Amino acid sequence: MNKAIEIIHDEHMALAAVLNAMLHIVDGIESRKSVPDFELLSLIVKYIAEVPENLHHPKEDQYLFTFLRRKWPASTEVLAQLEKEHRGGGERISSLQSALSEYQRLGDLGFQKFSAEARTFAAQEWRHMSLEEKKVMPLAREYLAKEDWNEIYEAFTRNGNPWQGTNQEYDRMFTRIVSLVPPPLGVGPESDTE
Repeated sequence: MNKAIEIIHDEHMALAAVLNAMLHIVDGIESRKSVPDFELLSLIVKYIAEVPENLHHPKEDQYLFTFLRRKWPASTEVLAQLEKEHRGGGERISSLQSALSEYQRLGDLGFQKFSAEARTFAAQEWRHMSLEEKKVMPLAREYLAKEDWNEIYEAFTRNGNPWQGTNQEYDRMFTRIVSLVPPPLGVGPESDTE
């Protein structure tokens, strides 16, 4: 696998792991197998808000999508859809953050809204990443030249490891998430009910 594609794929996997952790927690709360851990949920939402929005999506737009559009103009429609979803990411994250704040404030009365927002957000992100992985990456492999990949690689390596971040801040955040999420997705304490 080409190193740039590997980085992009790893960043997708990091986000997928965090989304899975969020839904695991939501499922536990919904089934009354666990109590809300607002510190953990806040940390997860912060990771979701910072990593894809500030590091990943801008580089896809500026490098991968720009080069692919230039080399294969027929990709314009799918790339425009993905770019539109990137631009709407801030609004979707804001809705998720608001629902979490409301849940913290209202307790059980706010859970259904947060649960719905979390599930909707995760489903949208998985659809988005699936389109990139199944449609865009194969086209990019076919149409982009080695020089394009080198430039994309350089841009994405500036992100640092998706698990760590440029100054290890995401490593600390990700490690904290893993240490708080109960098994099987993390190494935190077993879920406990009220």
